[in-house]
Amino acid sequence: MRYIKANPGKIYFVIGTLLIGSMIFVLFKVYGYENTWKLWQVPTLMPPFADLRLIPGGAETFRRGLDPTIRNPGDPYGRIFNYPKIWYLFFYTSIDQEDVIWLGIVIFALFYIGLISFPGKLDGLGVLLMILVTFSPATMLLYERGNVDLLIFFICAMAILALNYSSLGAALIILVGALLKIFPLFGLSIFFGKGRKQFWRYTLLVVASFGVYAWLTFSNIRASWNLTMRGKSISYGVNVLFDRYHEVFSELLKRLLPAFGVNGLLDVLPYLLGLMLLVVAVVAGLRNSLKSNFEGSRNLTAFRMGAFIYLGTFLMGNNWDYRLAFLLFTLPQLAEWVQTLKGKQRLLVAAAIGLVILSSWHFVLARWCSLAFSDSETVIIFDEIANWSMFFMLAYLAIVSLPDWAKEIIRNPVRGIRLTGQPGDAGS
Repeated sequence: MRYIKANPGKIYFVIGTLLIGSMIFVLFKVYGYENTWKLWQVPTLMPPFADLRLIPGGAETFRRGLDPTIRNPGDPYGRIFNYPKIWYLFFYTSIDQEDVIWLGIVIFALFYIGLISFPGKLDGLGVLLMILVTFSPATMLLYERGNVDLLIFFICAMAILALNYSSLGAALIILVGALLKIFPLFGLSIFFGKGRKQFWRYTLLVVASFGVYAWLTFSNIRASWNLTMRGKSISYGVNVLFDRYHEVFSELLKRLLPAFGVNGLLDVLPYLLGLMLLVVAVVAGLRNSLKSNFEGSRNLTAFRMGAFIYLGTFLMGNNWDYRLAFLLFTLPQLAEWVQTLKGKQRLLVAAAIGLVILSSWHFVLARWCSLAFSDSETVIIFDEIANWSMFFMLAYLAIVSLPDWAKEIIRNPVRGIRLTGQPGDAGS
């Protein structure tokens, strides 16, 4: 009873998600499985949990004496196994396609446990935003595919929770997540709240440990990277727009820079633009400060996890939109900021919230716009503008909310690192 009185928002969130989830389950039974997904404009693949099927499919192929990274007849879609080496542990189990449904239920249950556990505090606005993104088309795509990012989300949530009890425990949890999928490394940003000493200690520990693993399995990591399917729609990242309109950008560059090799320039141009936008956001963030009493709070820790995962994956290239589900980590803190900050910063936070909702719901918005205007390409370009804008907004907010010692390192790396270990190290 004491917990319910102290955390009414979290109770409302649990009740709300269970009610909506139950309604969706009823729709599956009454309206039909595939028809229900179409309500969110989520493209459906059958049999269910298509992405999860790659793991038991690889295990079946391996047991036949074949290499699933070359040919994978165990997968119902014939996809090549493209997960890091640590996933090969499943090849030595007896799992097969018959286990997919219960495996999907397990990882979804873990996702939900992480989802309801990580927020430190939820007010009414926070509950509304969390529900909107939890049941957004982008997150529903994650559920429909049964993608292992459900498990990665749970791991990231556990790292957030562990930080208040054991920094080493949180670091080890992030390392486990990084071994499964590389992008949880961006979650090392949660250590900004622990002071420069602990930040460097545990960041170096995880990076060094992962570096050893990457060196030992480099050929596998490179193959996994090259084999990963990258979308030109229902995706975000620096490459999406340039991949989709490759010919348009190629012709434009030929006219503007006839002396340069267009193909080579197009390979690096998206990353250069992304880095330039990041630099602008960093410079703007360093010139401002966000004075609040949130430092050390779990919601700020979660914001850093979600924001830096989005920033890092955006710069890595193409990501399917189901990875936008990690923006859920940013919402409790954004909800608090938009109600406590004033002036420009409040407007920027409000804009960031709007962009998160817009990007998460763009499947449905795209459908409405295509029916109204019969022009899907305009909708795709608009979505890309939203994704790039959100990249800038989250980068700015991530920098402006850093503790002073971290900003000092960015401004002057040599002097900032030399200050490590001096008095005042434990705080901001």
